[in-house]
Order: sequence, then structure tokens, then C-alpha cells
Amino acid sequence: VLEYYINCYPMSVNPFSQTISQGRRRISEAQGFLQELGGLTANHTGAKDIIVQVGKKLNETETSVDDLAALVQCATLHKLTSSTLWISLWTTLQVFPINFIIVQIFRRCGHKGAKRTSPFQLPHWFTYVAWVLIVL
Repeated sequence: VLEYYINCYPMSVNPFSQTISQGRRRISEAQGFLQELGGLTANHTGAKDIIVQVGKKLNETETSVDDLAALVQCATLHKLTSSTLWISLWTTLQVFPINFIIVQIFRRCGHKGAKRTSPFQLPHWFTYVAWVLIVL
């Protein structure tokens, strides 16, 4: 399943297609049974109302299965749109400065008890500040 979503070859078979097809077939069979049952209970208004409600629920379920079938297609996951690019850009711009600061703190922190060898070296306790930033 993972290989299907990572590679998404055009000729690859969706691992869920058989299960979705079975679900569609079962819904179709249930709709057929409901139609037969509706014919048998034509004289009973209470039963007919229940059958109509069940039919509506089956139609909603069929729509949900169709939506699910569209969602599990790997081609929709690999679409590159302007919206996804914009979100990626803004996420990168928000995350990069914090990551850069954390890396610089770790790089510039001296060892405990060591003397500073450069004016840009930070005291050892700054490693705790970096760890707190990572946790946040």
C-alpha cells in the first residue's frame, strides 16, 4: 500500500479498488432489495416511509463511497497546485528562522567548564535554551 502511494505509477492498481468495488456492489444489491421490498409493502404507509428513509441513507452511503474512492487515488495526492506551493513557502518561512537559531545555539555553545575561545561562543547553559526551543 505504501509503495502505491509513494511511487504512484500510472499503471499501478489501487490496493483498495477491489474493496471499493465490493462496497458499491453491496450497495447496489441493497437498493435492489429495497425496491422489491417497496413493492411488497405498497399498502403499508408506515413501512413505506421507513423504506424511503433507508433508501435515502443508501444513496448517501453510495455518495460517500464514491468520495472515498476519489480520495484514495494516488494521483490526487501528487497534484501540485498554486495553493500547495503557497502553503509550503509560508511554512518554510515560518520554520526556517527558528531552526536556524536552534542550530546556531548548539554550534556556538561551549562545553561545560571550558573557556571561551571565540567572542561568538555562548555559555554552556545556552544548550538548555536550545532544548527548550526544540520542545516548544
